[in-house]
Amino acid sequence: MKVLLAGGGTGGHVYPAIAIANKIKEHNPDCEILFVGTKNGIESEIVPKAGFELKTVTVQGFKRKIDFDNVKRVFKLCKGLEQSRRIVKKYKPDIVIGTGGYVSGPVLFNAAMSKKVTIVHEQNSFPGVTNKILSKVATKVLTSFEDSHKRFPEASQDKLVLTGNPVRKEILNSRKFIARKNLGISEDKKMVLCYGGSGGSEEINDAMRLVIENMVKEDVAFIFATGKVYYEEFIESIKDIELKPYQRVMPYLDNMADGLAASDIVIGSAGAISLAEITALGKPSIIIPKAYTAENHQEYNAKSIEAQGAGIAILEKDLTPQSLNDAVFKLLGDKELLIDMANNAKKIGKPEAIDLIYNEIMKSYNEAVGSKNKKENNIKKEVGIDIDAKQMIKRSSFWFYFVWAILLSASGLALISQASGIVNEIAKNIDASSVATIVGLISICNGIGRVIYGGMFDKFGRSKTMITVVVVFLVSSILLVLAFNTKSLIILIVGFILCGASYGGVTSVNSAFINLFYGATNYPVNFSIVNLNLIIASFGSTIAGMLYDYTGSYISTTFLMIGGTICSFICTICIKRP
Repeated sequence: MKVLLAGGGTGGHVYPAIAIANKIKEHNPDCEILFVGTKNGIESEIVPKAGFELKTVTVQGFKRKIDFDNVKRVFKLCKGLEQSRRIVKKYKPDIVIGTGGYVSGPVLFNAAMSKKVTIVHEQNSFPGVTNKILSKVATKVLTSFEDSHKRFPEASQDKLVLTGNPVRKEILNSRKFIARKNLGISEDKKMVLCYGGSGGSEEINDAMRLVIENMVKEDVAFIFATGKVYYEEFIESIKDIELKPYQRVMPYLDNMADGLAASDIVIGSAGAISLAEITALGKPSIIIPKAYTAENHQEYNAKSIEAQGAGIAILEKDLTPQSLNDAVFKLLGDKELLIDMANNAKKIGKPEAIDLIYNEIMKSYNEAVGSKNKKENNIKKEVGIDIDAKQMIKRSSFWFYFVWAILLSASGLALISQASGIVNEIAKNIDASSVATIVGLISICNGIGRVIYGGMFDKFGRSKTMITVVVVFLVSSILLVLAFNTKSLIILIVGFILCGASYGGVTSVNSAFINLFYGATNYPVNFSIVNLNLIIASFGSTIAGMLYDYTGSYISTTFLMIGGTICSFICTICIKRP
């Protein structure tokens, strides 16, 4: 069995992936496991240390506004999609598992389009955008909070399975008596653990100064991890407070297992994995979700815990030294409340999560193996069979290609219809004859592009040619955006040349594609049907005109082209040979 895991960016995405990998390896020692992540993410350090191979791809999240940085991110996304496609194609995994982060998107999308078994694991109560999209094409979606189910698309509901978040073995196996002995804390003392995530939290630190002062007065044991960045400043701020040996302030808690097991109350942020560990051990908690997290998922996580009576949620905007102090001493002073919260935490905790996850993975894998064997026994190979128009239009390959051709042709026609206006907007003092010459380059390069891409199709094949057409189209669109920003006529001309060549390439690919996929016998009719894309594509110039009327600038056309090329790239990698 070959397993591919994709997840990265934060420990909350990486640690579950490692836990899953270890579980699979434990039960299947001979299986092969490969991780896919990013070069700059935390996974680049953690995964190799865990003993697994890591391949990296280029991908970056988008800003929620239109700017040039998002244009660059589009290019990175396309690059990441192609890198992911190559990894999936070369590695040939039996099952692909995504645990979140931007890297999961291109990897699992390519895997799903290649008909691989794909499993999505969502750690948070509020699912991320990437996982909500992937849920539509994935084989199965494993969730960690029951209330997350209502936030997935309707089409994904039958794929959802509640498993919980995997918790590390050392935490599950920790015991309070042993942990307190290791930490030098007596059994009769109340003990509070506080941490703001691996990097710490300035907001929690500010509120904890008063809490620490009062815990010292009340002789309460505690461990407080400030985060390495904030440690020196915090220590300086409490230098007048005399701490006892069982009252510790440290930059980072290496031994989280003992810290959690020894505690009576846990104060922390609302990271999904942290909450999984807290509830698995049945610990009452004060949860302070970090603001401005993606989709505000930490607030949803915290409110889910509070709603089930397992903790108290304090939003960062409501967090003050006094509000945190009141919450801590309310719990310390109410034994029955602590017991109730502990019991409620145990009810929602899922120490068995990793077993549930593993069982669902193997169930999907075994079903796929059985289905594959059945298919291989019954299916007839279609390669080399001539396919008529009626059969052709029933195939997904035809429709993905048809949309591909529409998008690129529409982009080309949109540019041609506004080329004169674009030249005049960038070079305001240029004469009419020069404008006509520059615009004419698009048509000249259109003819050249037909020859170039036709030869490329014969030499390198369908996939590489179509991807090249899209990439060159995208580069030309980005150059046009750059031309608008710099008012550079040279950059504009280069953009026109590349766009014209790629637009011409669409025509060459049309013919070669139909002949390759559906045979020569029915070629004339099939080719005529494919060429109907030009009727729909002709509205590209209309849409471009409407955008100009709305924005007052021809740069809107370039963003239309960028959108078209991104969608066409997705269509390209979805096409499979019949």
